Amino acid sequence: MKKLIFSLMIGIFLISLVSATPHQQFKDYDLIVSSNNATNCNLTYIQYPNGSKVIQNLILTKDRTSFYKTINSNNYSQLGETIHGILFTDGISIETGSVVLDVTPDGNADTLGFFFLVLTLSLGVIILGFSLKDAQIVILGSFGLHFLGIRILFYGLNGLKDPIYTWAIGLIILGVAAYISIKCAWELIGD
Repeated sequence: MKKLIFSLMIGIFLISLVSATPHQQFKDYDLIVSSNNATNCNLTYIQYPNGSKVIQNLILTKDRTSFYKTINSNNYSQLGETIHGILFTDGISIETGSVVLDVTPDGNADTLGFFFLVLTLSLGVIILGFSLKDAQIVILGSFGLHFLGIRILFYGLNGLKDPIYTWAIGLIILGVAAYISIKCAWELIGD
């Protein structure tokens, strides 16, 4: 049992690791980059998750050693990694770099670990309620499923990029939660 719990905790930790900064879909982004020696900085392109690239050539505003520009929310309609190509120059030499954003429905990092944790805890409480033959504990466990289903409907699952699948998963979880809680409440009323 201890090995199972340890494996579950390691799995949740590994699932939560991300390589890019999370950003909320359809929200403006304040691009801020720093350079000690650069005199000019341009946003040269934005590459979208589907691989298409849009040439921007936007000049960033300088403030001491930082450069900044607000990028329009229309550039963040696709879910996945969006790459910003940056070009620095000091008049003589040119340096390039990139800023990578992971565009998600709610602006949080990959939350599949959180969903698995809530799902596991909810199902554990429901199974405990069934084993104790206590309908009130089963209903309590179904609250976690209600929360999870509503959260998925509003924000989707960040690990799954297809909104149709996430919507269907949210509806299925809500339906199961409603069935369990209504059935148990009906049995409590009947007794």
